Amino acid sequence: GDHAGQFGWFCKGTMYENSIRVPLIISTSNDLSESGSHTKHVVNNLSLYDTILKFCQIEHTTDTDGRELQPLLREPELDEWSDITYSELPGSCMINNGEFKLIRKSISEDRCVAELYDMGEEVLDGTNLWDRPEFQEQQEELFEKLDNHMSHSNE
Repeated sequence: GDHAGQFGWFCKGTMYENSIRVPLIISTSNDLSESGSHTKHVVNNLSLYDTILKFCQIEHTTDTDGRELQPLLREPELDEWSDITYSELPGSCMINNGEFKLIRKSISEDRCVAELYDMGEEVLDGTNLWDRPEFQEQQEELFEKLDNHMSHSNE
């Protein structure tokens, strides 16, 4: 989770992949998955809370944006897994649906800028697709989902 020189930065605190994408390794004492299995599905570190409580068989009522990861541990290529995740930092927010990532940065109270990236590109965050008309549908869909999420998380 550190840029290590990408875009000339040596820090965290952005919505770019070298800042937000971190490896996650889970080792369990039970036979939830085969040794060495991995998945390319999108998950969020908020899911660790729900997952650990489930492993410990602790009931909880806290409403989090996380979800239990056990289904992915059992079946890493699970078709029913939703690859949508969100992230927030002061002044910016992001949605990643596994295919595309939309980043919205606040410039002022009534103005923002947005970036759109294809998550299938070899160089992640390499080409901002925002100005390309052929990606208008993805922009609108992700903006709507991000707005819905942000209004729900601010309640």
